[in-house]
Amino acid sequence: MPTLLIKAVDNDGRLAPLVPLLATPWQVVIADHGNHDAFSSALASADALIATPTCDFHPQATLRCASPLERASALGKPFEH
Repeated sequence: MPTLLIKAVDNDGRLAPLVPLLATPWQVVIADHGNHDAFSSALASADALIATPTCDFHPQATLRCASPLERASALGKPFEH
């Protein structure tokens, strides 16, 4: 059975309607992205990842979302895709 990884921060019910719509059964795994080692391990064994943006998309916001590469670079961590 394939594994679907959901970040713990996104496990607030917004994604719950998605799981019944999947055509094949998936094992859903929730992982805390704040725990780098545990999240890296879960990500390495996952077949898919669902994540929602963490930026504020308010119409008057002047900041933009950083790409995963930019976020990894800012943290001094290697970016793997």
